[in-house]
Amino acid sequence: MLQHERFNRQTQQTDRLQFASKSEMAAGLLLERYIPGFELVTGTTFQVPIGLGKHCDFKVGNIFLEYHPVNLHFEFYDKQALRQFRTALRHVPKNAKRQIVEALKLELGERYYRNRKVAVDMWHITKPELIVVQDPVELYRQVIKPHGKDVPKEHKFLAEFDKLRS
Repeated sequence: MLQHERFNRQTQQTDRLQFASKSEMAAGLLLERYIPGFELVTGTTFQVPIGLGKHCDFKVGNIFLEYHPVNLHFEFYDKQALRQFRTALRHVPKNAKRQIVEALKLELGERYYRNRKVAVDMWHITKPELIVVQDPVELYRQVIKPHGKDVPKEHKFLAEFDKLRS
């Protein structure tokens, strides 16, 4: 867990926010910067309980937002299967290897979305929107640009994201 301290305007106290990664922290801080009225408040707009004992990274208005890059090392439950997969990939031409890995990441990303969607739908009477982004480009295009104010060009946003997560 990565901790970040900042002053909470609502409580007039310093909050210690716990992020799962530097990328999640960058996403949260940029949501605060560009989404009007958005403030990271644990349990309300950040690490929001969604049901089945799970939490969603962010809640922006009526949108539940997960920042979840697919990392094969963490997505495989069976580490022996991961080792076998990596061993098999060594014998595959580079171009085909890239296609296989991308297809698997798409599948795992979709499974993650569906699992989270079930949890979100079970917890709420109305069916809220769930957005799962895997990288800062998706965050910009799916959330920041359509819902933000005074949003920079994409390349400038990506530079800000990289600076915050470094």
